[in-house]
Amino acid sequence: MVPNLVKGAGIKGAALYALHDERTADALAAANHDDPFGGAYKESLQTAERVGFTTTRNLSTDDPHLAWRLMCATAKKQDALKMAAGIGLGGRKTEKFCGHLTLSFDPGDNPDQTTMMKAADGALTALGWEKLQALIVEHRDKEHPHIHIVVNLIDPETGRAAPNRKNDYELLQRWAYAWEQEQGRIVCDRRAERMEAEERGTAPPPRRRWLSHAEWEMAEKQSAKNKTRDRASSRDDRLASQKAQLRETLAAVREGFRSEWAALYQAQRRELKALTKHHASLSDALDRSLRSVAARTRFFNEHRDVMWLGLGNRELGSNAQAINPHIMREALAKAHALQKEALQDVHKEARSDLAARVDAARHDAERAFWKRPATEPTKPVNDQKPDAATPTARVRAPDTYKELREAPSPAPEPTLTPLAARFRRAQETRRRLRDDHARARLRSTPPDREPER
Repeated sequence: MVPNLVKGAGIKGAALYALHDERTADALAAANHDDPFGGAYKESLQTAERVGFTTTRNLSTDDPHLAWRLMCATAKKQDALKMAAGIGLGGRKTEKFCGHLTLSFDPGDNPDQTTMMKAADGALTALGWEKLQALIVEHRDKEHPHIHIVVNLIDPETGRAAPNRKNDYELLQRWAYAWEQEQGRIVCDRRAERMEAEERGTAPPPRRRWLSHAEWEMAEKQSAKNKTRDRASSRDDRLASQKAQLRETLAAVREGFRSEWAALYQAQRRELKALTKHHASLSDALDRSLRSVAARTRFFNEHRDVMWLGLGNRELGSNAQAINPHIMREALAKAHALQKEALQDVHKEARSDLAARVDAARHDAERAFWKRPATEPTKPVNDQKPDAATPTARVRAPDTYKELREAPSPAPEPTLTPLAARFRRAQETRRRLRDDHARARLRSTPPDREPER
């Protein structure tokens, strides 16, 4: 049970709010200008879908619309009621005739009409208003059941106003605690702790304190900083995990190419070993055969096939270069370097392709994260720390032309007051007359003569 009490001077306004659906923005805008009770305002008073049962107290009728009119008439006839009861007219005049009491039940209670009426009578008795005129209305537009009680604070018998006590809220809280004990289900734990501490004679827990505007602004700034820091930390965590995933993926690519690199190195070592062995045999043959010009010529004719060596089917040049081991080693090293560069290009291309796919997936995830729908900001109303997990509203510019076309139109300008509207019309008329005068001067000027400045 959560009670709430507001006092004011408008019995009619409170009754119309309780007996009809909630007014829309158009209805409120229509009610704030020249025709306060026309157009959309009247349309909002035609529906009552959220209203459940209605009942009255200390009134001669159960018709809710007639009841609030009788309450207004009683409040206006306060002086006549005092004179009829033999009470003097002295004292300060009453300014607040209406008491608007709200009783909100827990969604798990699911109270029926009898229980709600009993709760309303108990709340009025706790405040000492059991003899005053009251209109009780049930609302069904929220998840939690609740009733509205509109009370005429002028006694219909004596004309006296109900005492304006400062502890009305405390009286309601004590009654609500007793009501929950009677129902056997404690819903408000903080209130129960405070009441139990008072019964024990110990210090009650500190009450929640409403923040001032400056404190609220500071809390909002701190909440925004916390949300920004949390988003930055979550972004850093995401980037770290994505980098780790990219490193693991590239390591897997390296492992996949490791066998190819090993096969290439083994083949190149075999070629180098074969070349070294061939040069060794060639040197032995030269020592035995190169004794004369005829023997040298016969040697080159017999060993003509060794000048090719299978190195890209390219003739190595003269016979002197073919038998020089240093030149042959340099040629073989160049061929091996070309093979390594070719395999390295394949490896780099595979790594680049995989890294591009990982980056595309990361960008898609980041775009989806920042395109989450924004929610309304929450305003801290007590001394508790703002909740850092609560998302805040953000205005995001459209990324594509389609989004730009589908973006909502800007909010309409607020309606001007009559004086401001008259001033704006005068400015527009003055500007239009000035433009018409300038166009008339241009038309009346001869072609060979420039208009006067």
